[in-house]
Amino acid sequence: MTSPIKTHCFGTVLLLSTLQFGIAQSDSNLLTFVFGPPATPVWDISGTYQITNHMQGAKLRPMEIVFHDIILSVDDKGKVGGAGTILTYAGDDYVGGDYKVSGKVSGGGEKTQVKFNVKFNGNGIVSDVSTTCKINAKYNLTVLPAVLAMGGKVTGNANFKQLGNGDLKSDIVLPLPPGADGGWIVKMDVYPYGRKISGSAMMLVNNIPTTTLATKVTGNVPSKSLVVKTKLSGYGNSSGAKLNLDFVPVYGATNLPSKVEGKILGQKVKN
Repeated sequence: MTSPIKTHCFGTVLLLSTLQFGIAQSDSNLLTFVFGPPATPVWDISGTYQITNHMQGAKLRPMEIVFHDIILSVDDKGKVGGAGTILTYAGDDYVGGDYKVSGKVSGGGEKTQVKFNVKFNGNGIVSDVSTTCKINAKYNLTVLPAVLAMGGKVTGNANFKQLGNGDLKSDIVLPLPPGADGGWIVKMDVYPYGRKISGSAMMLVNNIPTTTLATKVTGNVPSKSLVVKTKLSGYGNSSGAKLNLDFVPVYGATNLPSKVEGKILGQKVKN
């Protein structure tokens, strides 16, 4: 049985003892940090969307162009992608075809920007005419934390070869996927050697399913302070995750960081 840490120990001696006895044997021994709106949100917009675009054209009647069940994904660096086959509704008709998404998430906090393009190529029967279809839509959006949505503008064009062209230009609001509320958690497992510490951590960003980013942890314990200074660096498919995190460790509880600064899913975080 591990001997209890004496409460009269002071400074670095107490901190190193805490780290030594706190080596994670179970999830309850991990150092846990909980973040989210309003101060330090990270938005994972990955999910399935129904995107309605308003089209007008000289030769075509105004109609709604709807990308049905289009999938957006965000990688560790904030790159937005997606590809597949979907139905796209054109007014009361629809065309089937392939789409490709490209873009990025940038900024952070209340200024998180989401910009992406959707290119669609398909064919079907529109207004009783068999036609091929090419659509290029460009979205310039900002995350709206109060309503858990992205809002902004769409521009672009649609070409129905046998019917004519139309322009896409309107305001648009896209609800975020269920579970994507800006919250995220860090679970850290570290051990000391001298005045340095090393280990690993997981960043868990809220979504369904949860996005998990794996990082290495390095850090040090200043000689006249209880504050541990750590650096989390992602690797592999999580290489875009970077975080500087300073804190006084409390095992088995939610820790309160004195400093957090970095980049996750393309977004800057800073307290």
